[in-house]
Amino acid sequence: PVETLAASPGATAPADFDGDGLTDVLEAVHGTDPWNVDSDGDGAWDALELALESDPNDVNDVPDSGAHAVALV
Repeated sequence: PVETLAASPGATAPADFDGDGLTDVLEAVHGTDPWNVDSDGDGAWDALELALESDPNDVNDVPDSGAHAVALV
């Protein structure tokens, strides 16, 4: 599952340079590329892969959902 960070009132949102739903801190924790929504190039965004228990660093480990390149909003 994807970890979430609780923000204090008045705090700014953690940086997410690529906009894939993972903060840059979580990108570092998981070894993914903070400038690329799909670090392994398999068509599924990094946050989606982690949510579906797929490896966002392994092009051969694609989520079973069939939900590729979906924006998490």
